Amino acid sequence: MSARKKYVRAIQNVNVVSTCPWRHMPPITFCDDDFQAIDPQHDDPMVISMEIDDFAISKTLVDQGSSMDILYWGTFKKLRISEVEIQQYSESIMGFSGERVNTKGYIDLFTKFGAGRTTRTVKIRYLIIDAHTSYNILLGRLSLNMLGAVISTYHLAIKFPSTSGDIVTVHVDQPTARRCYADSLRERPIHQVESPAPLQYQNQTQVFSPGKSSVANGKCCPETRGEVLAQLGIGPLRVKEVVGKCAYRWEHLSGVSIPTTWNASHMKYYS
Repeated sequence: MSARKKYVRAIQNVNVVSTCPWRHMPPITFCDDDFQAIDPQHDDPMVISMEIDDFAISKTLVDQGSSMDILYWGTFKKLRISEVEIQQYSESIMGFSGERVNTKGYIDLFTKFGAGRTTRTVKIRYLIIDAHTSYNILLGRLSLNMLGAVISTYHLAIKFPSTSGDIVTVHVDQPTARRCYADSLRERPIHQVESPAPLQYQNQTQVFSPGKSSVANGKCCPETRGEVLAQLGIGPLRVKEVVGKCAYRWEHLSGVSIPTTWNASHMKYYS
């Protein structure tokens, strides 16, 4: 059964009486001393460091919105783990914008959190994804719930109980978090608005830049509805109706009509 079907079944049975014991954990609180970042005025992402196979892994994004724990392919190769250890996983996962992302499989790795004497090591199942990102690992709800983690974005800290009952505190690396966030903005492609279709003439196609008259060889005949131009600083406008030779009725992109008829020779190509 797929992970998605299991999750749906769990939701549908959330009110079913179960004999499973209640989970018990020591109280976890946050205070002013827990904030150890540089800049107290922040809206920074939760980016921490941890260890896998004696490798210190920085740039680990804690994402409570993700239902999966993800190990990116570039990070996997740096861990010097044989690809033979990767287990097959045929299902794709859903991205933030609804796109499906293929995986290279999954792998179980012991992961250590904390530093000094207060640490905790758990086995985490990571889906391996080949994607261009500024992060090395993404920790989702599966591992966070396994740890019993309580997250304070205000204090930039994560707390969870160790196996001995002590509370482990992991602090966010604020400078690294800001660098990763800035890098992710640069790497994300900017959405480009497509330019209007070029104006069609009898035997040629020509694109006009702002300020250049929309007349070619003495003809000014946009022949398709929806072509976008501008006139006297008004616009962008598009052709609503062909009235006569070079004469058109226009409308704003919102659909509001222009009451007068304008000749196309007075228009400029809009971009």
